Amino acid sequence: PAVYPTPDERRDVFKGAISDGLDLSGWDVRKALKLLRIPNPSLHEWIKSPIVYRADAVFALLFGLLASEFYNEERSFRHYLSMARENHRAYLRGERVRLKKYLYVLRPLLACRWIQRGLGAVPMRFDTLVDALVEDIGLRFHIAVLVARKRAGEELDEAQHIPPLDAFIEAELARLGALAPANQPAADPEKLNHFFREFCLAEAA
Repeated sequence: PAVYPTPDERRDVFKGAISDGLDLSGWDVRKALKLLRIPNPSLHEWIKSPIVYRADAVFALLFGLLASEFYNEERSFRHYLSMARENHRAYLRGERVRLKKYLYVLRPLLACRWIQRGLGAVPMRFDTLVDALVEDIGLRFHIAVLVARKRAGEELDEAQHIPPLDAFIEAELARLGALAPANQPAADPEKLNHFFREFCLAEAA
């Protein structure tokens, strides 16, 4: 947890490179609590990350429980759908496309499917989404090829469109855009204040 020895505003975003293959980024506790109130889907993904380098076990448990109360399916659905639309418009509308950009559209679309099926907070791992949500064998093949090439370090330069992926994306954008997720009441923001006072300020005392 962060410690606040002065009332001055300090930088609340942390970024830096640890090595050539590993970057560090994150938020201080106060900013993270503000993002829970929005709520911010990326924060929920980070909390569920299958890879943990280092953690304060007590803090991680309590913060995770708090986050689960503030997870909002409606807002998360709209967030991922908006991301899919924007990435599709920005990257996949030309005569030729950067192949890796397909993944930038597929992931938020599958996240929407995950939420629609009531599976809870969206997992970070793309292969988890594909395994659970993509039933079409041909579609799975084209996705697997892209993922394998990306993991192999290929740049995935510009190329012709992949019609099966285009068809799936167009259909899902239309289908998901016609859905109207039920409004979900927000959790009590006082719980965020209580967590900050009881956990963070107590640590600083």
